[in-house]
Amino acid sequence: MQVSTSYSATSLSLASETMKATLAVPATPTATPATTDRVELSEAALNFQSASLSLSGTTSGKREPEIGFSLDLDYKSASFAAASTQIETGSTGGSVTLQRSAGEVRSSDFNFSMESASDGSDHLNDEVSKVSKEIKPAVKEFLSAAGVKGGWGQMNRLLRSVA
Repeated sequence: MQVSTSYSATSLSLASETMKATLAVPATPTATPATTDRVELSEAALNFQSASLSLSGTTSGKREPEIGFSLDLDYKSASFAAASTQIETGSTGGSVTLQRSAGEVRSSDFNFSMESASDGSDHLNDEVSKVSKEIKPAVKEFLSAAGVKGGWGQMNRLLRSVA
């Protein structure tokens, strides 16, 4: 008997915002030509996080002596944030422009397989429970380190979908 399941998910979110404020001063006749002063400040940040977990092993089942299993998890996250401020003044007034942009990409992959010498699958749910108990501590620690909140519940549902 051999069972396997795979799951992949990717999400992308983007945001952009521009705000502008202008102050106008009534023009007064001057003998000097008009000048404009401009100051521009900007900053950007890029963050990338990647984590992988690969487990394989054997455990004993109710009917057969050994159940082989393997689990591969992969998590990637990248985010980008940028902000700029532009201040411009002249003889007739001034303006302030603020711009912000942000984006994030997340990707996760889950691959699980289980193999047994048994030719029947009448206790597959019990076998998945046994394997689940073996891998739960390592998977919970991995998900916590990767910053995935409440991930074991989703992982357990994926394992249960096999049975």
